Amino acid sequence: MDDTPVWSISCLFVHRRHRRKGLTATLIEAARDHAIASGTPAVEAYPWETDEEKAASTVYTGLAGTYRQLGFVEVARRAPHRPILRYATNPRA
Repeated sequence: MDDTPVWSISCLFVHRRHRRKGLTATLIEAARDHAIASGTPAVEAYPWETDEEKAASTVYTGLAGTYRQLGFVEVARRAPHRPILRYATNPRA
């Protein structure tokens, strides 16, 4: 999409006994914070955009709404339900 080096969050998994407790957001925050501490300019994710309640158990890339709540913004969309979201770790750079 551009020449910005990114780290990617490509997969998340929370065992079914631990779902619906906010752990996906915690995993995303930890990955984002690790990327920031490591000096990467941006973190990208490729989640699903869906309102389906049951989809959460089969969507290993996460749901777009969770990423948006954590400050990720859409930078592209190459399929109707698959936005590319990015978190700029240093917006001034």
